[in-house]
Amino acid sequence: MTQSALISTEELAGKLENDDLRLIDATFLLPGMPDPETMNMRIGNAVVFDIDDIADPDASLAHTLPSAEVFAQKLGVLGISETDHVVIYSHMHAGLAACRAWWMFRIFGHQNVQVLDGGPAKWVTEGRVVEIGVHTPEPAEYKAVFNPDLVRAAGQILETLEDSKTVVVDARDNMRFVGTGHIPGAVNIPFVDFFHEDGTFKSMQECAEIVKAQDITEADKIISSCGSGVTACPLALVFHELGWQDVAIYDGSWSEWGNNNNLPKELGETIRKVAK
Repeated sequence: MTQSALISTEELAGKLENDDLRLIDATFLLPGMPDPETMNMRIGNAVVFDIDDIADPDASLAHTLPSAEVFAQKLGVLGISETDHVVIYSHMHAGLAACRAWWMFRIFGHQNVQVLDGGPAKWVTEGRVVEIGVHTPEPAEYKAVFNPDLVRAAGQILETLEDSKTVVVDARDNMRFVGTGHIPGAVNIPFVDFFHEDGTFKSMQECAEIVKAQDITEADKIISSCGSGVTACPLALVFHELGWQDVAIYDGSWSEWGNNNNLPKELGETIRKVAK
């Protein structure tokens, strides 16, 4: 059975002393956003994973996926090897950047990786032990193997627009999806639909009902998109839990597609060709 992409605070507490456990803080703060009160706290041996630093240094768009070589070098500095059990959390936004980091690990061949459901907020609320200050790890060697099946570029999206068995799912809120525009044929499932107000994921049964309502359960391929490639990742995680193991992320997402005058756009709700 495929390992769950999520780990509960209770499960993590029971593994905290494991030698192969490596914790990652992938908190992503937008410019001008105040730091949460828990930012100076860390769980266990957590190190900071910055999605804007572990990225393609030559890309015009923020937090673009790096090469395998860059990823391996950055992870080695963080003291992580490809055989470690990696648990990722984020202090803000219901763990969105944690889900982005989860996807990045998987695309470079790391399978033993999970997201802490509820993050530090749930951990602290439960009165569990936290550490203060920066953890400086011993460097390690990381071997990254790129999996192209988990990412899509604009040209690849364009080629699948007439394929009714491939569905693009847009994670942006419905106002942006309808009013700003979207990729033709895309289905809208705002990422917030999969979360409780406390930042924990809804049950997979609840998530499955949300997906079922979009009439995409018979799709062979699902591609997740959003504004800049971050909020698409919780969708990929949910689809992973529901049985789609190879959901790809459109890394450029609407930041790229919406600003390219040569790419087709659709306004309003989607009129999609349903696969038969």
